[in-house]
Amino acid sequence: VWDVLDDSIVFSIALDGDIPTDMIQTSQNGQIIVIPLPSTPVPNQPGAFMLNGMEVFDTTTGEQLSTIRNSNLILSADGSTYAPYDFQVGIVVRDIATDEELMRFSTDSVDFRRFAGLYNPKFNFDRSLMAAMDFDGRLYLFDAATQELLGEITDSGSRVTTIDFHPDGKTLLIG
Repeated sequence: VWDVLDDSIVFSIALDGDIPTDMIQTSQNGQIIVIPLPSTPVPNQPGAFMLNGMEVFDTTTGEQLSTIRNSNLILSADGSTYAPYDFQVGIVVRDIATDEELMRFSTDSVDFRRFAGLYNPKFNFDRSLMAAMDFDGRLYLFDAATQELLGEITDSGSRVTTIDFHPDGKTLLIG
């Protein structure tokens, strides 16, 4: 991690093995960095690799905070939570440091069952809203506490491929 204003290295992390650098994530506030663990080849699938999880670091101290065994995750804006997604379980929001489950959008829920294919969940800063999209490019907005569907965009004029909340917490950026 390089402080470009001071032209100094804040800390370095020694990485071993094949690290997919395009999967390194930082929280929007810059205090958390998540680095994938080395990947391993998938048996009987030439050229395919499976991630073994992620390591979570504090960017101000270089301290490793935790190791997450799930590689499909989205960091919250402040880096305090992450949301791994599993098409059989649903979307689960977990504490980044303790791995404690904080809330779950379960596929067992009658209202949520039709949304079992959601991915790329994004939460606003106070975690009161969750937006997610499906593979058909539709976008859904939920009340994070009640899991109530607040709105959906099924035809935005083009397929939705990325979403994120603006720092104001009430504006959703759609691309």
